[in-house]
Amino acid sequence: MILAGDIGGTKSQFALFNPLNNKTLWEARYASADFSRFDGLIDQLEEDLKQCNHTLSQIKHAALAIAGPIENNCCQTTNLPWFINGKQLAAKLGLKKVKLLNDVEASALSIPHLNSSQLPSLTPWTKGQAHKAIAVVAPGTGLGEAALFWSGTSYQAQASEGGHKDLAPRSELEFGLFKYAQKQFGHVSVERILGGSGITLIYHYLQDAYGKKDSQELQAKISTGDSNANITGLALAKQSVLCEQTLEIYVSLLAAECANIALQYMSLGGVVLAGGIPPKIRSALQSQFFLDSYLDKGRYKSVLEKIPVRLCLEERSALVGAAFSTKI
Repeated sequence: MILAGDIGGTKSQFALFNPLNNKTLWEARYASADFSRFDGLIDQLEEDLKQCNHTLSQIKHAALAIAGPIENNCCQTTNLPWFINGKQLAAKLGLKKVKLLNDVEASALSIPHLNSSQLPSLTPWTKGQAHKAIAVVAPGTGLGEAALFWSGTSYQAQASEGGHKDLAPRSELEFGLFKYAQKQFGHVSVERILGGSGITLIYHYLQDAYGKKDSQELQAKISTGDSNANITGLALAKQSVLCEQTLEIYVSLLAAECANIALQYMSLGGVVLAGGIPPKIRSALQSQFFLDSYLDKGRYKSVLEKIPVRLCLEERSALVGAAFSTKI
């Protein structure tokens, strides 16, 4: 059996896969914030495996996809206070090796194994060129980016920390957003705006900079629970003009980043939008506004018209990719 994990800032998922047919034998999901130490999560994992009559001795390979940079099979997680050492974890679990890889790198590795229904196109042109580079943009708690390159026999993934590059505003409104965020955070990365908390940041920017306000009832609704999800929900339901404007700015910036990474990697195989946010705003992404923002690259519009953008609907893409990484 293969033990695969997807360790994120919000949730951590684990699954056992049968390597002969890639079928899932067992799966569990945990709230990452419930564990102050990574060892505590692993202890809970071991206990839950035992309760389901699975033992570590049955595991042949293990791989964990983690939200953060991997160096020497170790990772200091980006949005959690955890340091994960693959060698030490293998010793703790009694396994020969535990492979660590970036979570978006893992998601990228799953893409060649997904079908067309799991990867619907957001552009009228749906097919990229075979065996050409594929770029991945994954907004969720943070913003992950990666790419796939054809080796001659299979796709290999290249992880990156591209989500932490500088935000490049393209208009007076976006420059105002940049300055608004800069006052609060100093450095303004693309992740700061396109990661989950960026939606609320844009909303407050429109409130503070332009004096736009929702009714007290809607403001109370937004501030209860997950404000990012609440703003998005109100926007998609067309119950708040301010929320609609917020989502429009977010979608425009996300489309621009898809175009940036497409040109960066010359990803003629396409761009894939993965992560937790895109499937939740699918209707906003399947719009002329998204397409126009994606193509707004001057002379390189004709290049982008050959590079499709697809939406990854496989919620377990990092788990699937982690499992397949043990075979590379």
